[in-house]
Amino acid sequence: MPVARQERLSEDEIELLIERYQAGESTRDLAADSPAHRHTIARALGDAGVELRHKRRRLTDEVVRRAATDYRAGATLATLASTYGVGRETIRRELHNAGVTMRPRGGRT
Repeated sequence: MPVARQERLSEDEIELLIERYQAGESTRDLAADSPAHRHTIARALGDAGVELRHKRRRLTDEVVRRAATDYRAGATLATLASTYGVGRETIRRELHNAGVTMRPRGGRT
C-alpha cells in the first residue's frame, strides 16, 4: 500500500489553523479536520509564532499519592486507571514519575 505524501500547508490553511487554535481548539481537533498530522500542525503553529498550550496534567499530586498507596497495596494499573478516570498509561507514567517502583506486567506480586 503506498504511503500518502504530506503536502505543505498553504498560507491560507495556516491562517485558519491559527484562528481555530487561538479560539481554543486543540492540535488534535485541528488534525481531525485536516490531512496534516497534529505534529505538522503544531510545528506550523510554532513556526508562525503561536505559543502552544501544553497538555495539562490530569491528576493532582494528592490523587497520585493516593494511587501510589493503592498500587503499593496491590491494585493493578487497570483498576487504578478506572478508579481515577484516566488511561492505564497515564496512571503508569504518573506513578513512575512519583518514584513508585513498578511491578512487572502480569498481575499482583
